[in-house]
Amino acid sequence: MLYPRELRCHLLELKKPDQQVAENLVPTYSDWSAQLGGHFFNPGEINWYKELIAAKDRKTGQVNTNYTQSRLSAAKSQLDKLDKIIIATDNDPSGEGDILAWEVLEYIGIGKKPVYRLVFDDETPTSINKAINKLLKHFNPVTTETSAAYAKGLTRQRFDWLTMQYVRVATTLAKQHQLSNNVIREGRLKSYMLNEIWHMIAAHDNYVKKPFYEPRSKDEFDHVFALPVAKDGTTL
Repeated sequence: MLYPRELRCHLLELKKPDQQVAENLVPTYSDWSAQLGGHFFNPGEINWYKELIAAKDRKTGQVNTNYTQSRLSAAKSQLDKLDKIIIATDNDPSGEGDILAWEVLEYIGIGKKPVYRLVFDDETPTSINKAINKLLKHFNPVTTETSAAYAKGLTRQRFDWLTMQYVRVATTLAKQHQLSNNVIREGRLKSYMLNEIWHMIAAHDNYVKKPFYEPRSKDEFDHVFALPVAKDGTTL
């Protein structure tokens, strides 16, 4: 088994918004205030292009993709020696481990070499050996079309990228109201939490007090009879 250590961590990332769309849409996707005008990212307009992650050169101090490219080249030279490939990244429920591996394999190209997935619960010897024995017993190749983990990872990755527009909205509004000059980081979790908070505040601010009636009657013995009414006005 050959383990290309160059494939640790992410080496690729989705390009910036203005680099993902047709030329006529570039001005809109470049403008951080466009979302305030009602133009939100349209997934159907995005090409989902990826590029090498840039890193700071320790010697020159310049930011470039030389280091990332060298790691990919070294990995490709090793993968070219193999007749099959086994993905053994973490079995993350989000599918991130599968995305990490597949995006590199698709970028460098592996031809028609079969790809297999080693699935393990943890990194103990017992768990790894159990996963290897299971893989050898059911040696079925996987593809990006048949891998549910890849589909989950891809969905998460693209959703993360789409939430970039909320970073733009929050940052622009914060600057306009002189609250902060920093970039306001909004992720998929913070966006959901803030959305829930906004709905609660809106419900409080827009609350309208409504009278509530319940039909009741009293007999000659002071027994009270009520007809329960639901909030939508129907009787229960």
